[in-house]
Amino acid sequence: MRRFKYILLIVFMLALPLVLLAQMDDLHGDQAYSMNGLHSGNMIRTTFWNDGQVGLRANSPTDIAGEWPIGSSREYIVKVATYVQAEVKNRYGETIHITSESNGTQAGNPTHASSGDSGPNGEWWTMCPLPGFANMNPPAEESDQPRVAMSHWDWSWPETWPDKFDDPVDPGWPGSWNGYFGKNILNADQESYYVIDDYQNKEFPFYPDSTDSLRRGLGMRVTVRGFQWSQVLVEDILFLLYDVKNVGTHLHDKVNFGMLPGPNIGAVIGGPRDGLDDGGAYDLEEDLGYMYDDDNIGDYGFTPVGSLGIAFLESPGNPYDGIDNDGDGDFNGGPAIDASMFEPVTFNEGDEVIVIDYQTFERTIQTMPAEGIIISYLGKEYSFAAGEELEEIQQNLIDDNLNGIIDENNGSVFGEGVDAIERFLYLGLRYVNYATGEGADNILIDERRDDGIDNDGDWNVLTDDVGLDGVANTGDPGEGDGVPTSGRGTDLTGEPHIDKTDIDESDMIGLTAFNIFEPWTIYPLYDDEILWEATAPGFLNATGQIGNTDVLLGSGYFPMAPEQIERFSVGYIMGYGDELFRNKGYAEKTYNENYNFAKAPIIPTVTGVPGDNRITLIWDDAAEYSDDPIGGQDFEGYKIYRSTDSGWNDMIKITDGYGSVIYRKPLAQFDLDNDIEGFHSVSTEGIQFWMGENTGLTHTFVDTTVKNGQKYYYAVTSYDRGLDSLGIGPAECAKYISILIDGTIDKGRNIAIVRPESPSAGFVEGGIDMIELLPGATT
Repeated sequence: MRRFKYILLIVFMLALPLVLLAQMDDLHGDQAYSMNGLHSGNMIRTTFWNDGQVGLRANSPTDIAGEWPIGSSREYIVKVATYVQAEVKNRYGETIHITSESNGTQAGNPTHASSGDSGPNGEWWTMCPLPGFANMNPPAEESDQPRVAMSHWDWSWPETWPDKFDDPVDPGWPGSWNGYFGKNILNADQESYYVIDDYQNKEFPFYPDSTDSLRRGLGMRVTVRGFQWSQVLVEDILFLLYDVKNVGTHLHDKVNFGMLPGPNIGAVIGGPRDGLDDGGAYDLEEDLGYMYDDDNIGDYGFTPVGSLGIAFLESPGNPYDGIDNDGDGDFNGGPAIDASMFEPVTFNEGDEVIVIDYQTFERTIQTMPAEGIIISYLGKEYSFAAGEELEEIQQNLIDDNLNGIIDENNGSVFGEGVDAIERFLYLGLRYVNYATGEGADNILIDERRDDGIDNDGDWNVLTDDVGLDGVANTGDPGEGDGVPTSGRGTDLTGEPHIDKTDIDESDMIGLTAFNIFEPWTIYPLYDDEILWEATAPGFLNATGQIGNTDVLLGSGYFPMAPEQIERFSVGYIMGYGDELFRNKGYAEKTYNENYNFAKAPIIPTVTGVPGDNRITLIWDDAAEYSDDPIGGQDFEGYKIYRSTDSGWNDMIKITDGYGSVIYRKPLAQFDLDNDIEGFHSVSTEGIQFWMGENTGLTHTFVDTTVKNGQKYYYAVTSYDRGLDSLGIGPAECAKYISILIDGTIDKGRNIAIVRPESPSAGFVEGGIDMIELLPGATT
């Protein structure tokens, strides 16, 4: 039955309109389409660029680099550059390593360590953005330049989406948001989207596509999405999603994905840029690398200083090595890897050995023949002689000691002699003993998600049978047919809990390299070979370095056949002390559930009217008709917040059971007059949400406690009633944040900024009403 489903999927894929599929093939990356965007949908605010970078660029002075908490002017990072790399043979037969990277902070500057590769005329030999994924002529009242397409900026969307012409029902999705969750599904408070490739990476004589001699680099195309939610449990997380596709014809057998964060922990905008005492560490079990401030004191003496974590929430799976790479099979049987497996072994004639068929990766028990054994893999031959001492060679992707396990000793050694420190990736993880069969029944060793099959059996015909676009009631292929419809091999989402949308079907390799180094210039972003060596699987360097450090994180190796897609989901996570690890747990839980948690109501649109020692706030009722994906129409009330500080730091803070700030005390609260009041029954981190006192709703509020001449910041938020039966507490939208940023507007929040007794200098941008009023006259 499973094989039958697989064949049906292939037939459907071949039936897609070939003319429409060709549209994406005609597009290539070009630096002329470079632009930035701004994520500000929760407590993290940061600029990002559509070549794969998060953070600053030298020629863009208004960029914001990982500010947290939003409005605080505390910036934690200069850049996070991303790259894809692989081992290949060039046209002369030489083995080389190519890295296709984002552009760092100094695009096109080959003398700067934070620049990607560039050609003789400054042209980018890096990842570049594809055209067609943003509006190149936005309305003047919205933006003076093109911006990355974002879900809450409908003016930034293109007329049609080049990657959605394979939808037979609505080709190109004109006028719709190209959402990860489906067409026009705005699950996240903010979602961004762009596509890049390495078509222009001309540094080496390697040609990845036999059908296009102009394509260079590795033949990789990457779709990139960012997500933010203001929900309290994930308000300190920016989710980044990278789908890497091999669009060339070359079979890559050894690919690595890397990130290069340049932290500046403890820095303040305009300050001395505290960054000379940064440290870092990793946690393999959590797939987390993190950076911290050693003395916990930032610019101008602010304390505490938060930590920045980068977590691999999803990465390619390795269904071939016989190892439970993601560590989820501890309770399902099988032995655990220990250091004795790394010791040399000798097999004499007649001894039993495990031999792998490297076409199918099937293992068989054989006896060692007198003439030895020869195996072939990816055009290379490897010989094993009887009586020869065999020892596993790390990172070569074959089984060198004939135990059926591949590269079980990936690791690294730092220091010399008695001071040497050894670290290995897979110690303690379950594996299959192919000689005894122990562990063979553990379904969480070498699971996979590219076969069109619901491997873990969690697809539900009642809720998940919604078709290829992932949206119910659209009449698209696969909807209502009673079997799982995978998005594998297409640019569409597919149904929930199958392949693309079910990460539990993959034996993820996760974080395989962490390399903290100082000075930050010793691994230039443009140096392909040195980046390859410094991000090799098992390179685990966390030796207590403190200084002006940068970090390399890697996830590899994995093969990529033509048309194969591999996904990386990364959490960019902030927190104080242990809060960082709790936030990582929330990030992982959220991702594992495909972001299906309760969603706050629509953010109210607010205007403000000044008067003599008074301010009147007025807002709309759109929030009252919001649909929660879990709770339906569950709106409950409004809260009013006020501050005289742009970072909202003078508000009364409400801490959770761990002592971390989780809420702030409102100035006023209005709720439905119903049977819901008092504290909610569900606690969040030991704190219960105050639901109100059945005051009844209003859409105006007059603040008579203000004084003329003082600038005030206001937020009107809406909240829902949660779901007691499911243990879900209330969700509240907006997070008490100023939207005035150096004369521009943070479009992620509706907050009125007003001064009493002043003339109107108000304007509206991106659907957010903002009024800043100056002293001395009336409106």
